Amino acid sequence: MTALRRQDVMLGTGAHVRCLGKGRKMRCTPLRPDVIAVLKGWLSYQPGESGDPVFSSSRGGHLTADALQRLVSRNAEIGSLSCPSLKKNP
Repeated sequence: MTALRRQDVMLGTGAHVRCLGKGRKMRCTPLRPDVIAVLKGWLSYQPGESGDPVFSSSRGGHLTADALQRLVSRNAEIGSLSCPSLKKNP
C-alpha cells in the first residue's frame, strides 16, 4: 500500500488496484463501490501526476511502512472511543 501510485488505481468500469504480488507477478484487486467513492474523493482532494504516490508523506514522498502503522494505530485508537471492537485485545 505504501508503494501504490496513482497510475495503479483504476476507478472506471471494473475498478481495481494493480500491484506486484508474490513472484513479482502483477495482481489486480477489485474495489468495492464504497472504496471507489472514498478513493475518488481522496484523489480529487490530493491532486498529482500519474506516477505520484496515492498516499504521500507531508513532504510529498511515499509513506514508509512505519508511518502507515503509526497512522493506523492512532486512528484505531480514536475510533475505539465510539467503536469498542477497534480496541486492542491482549
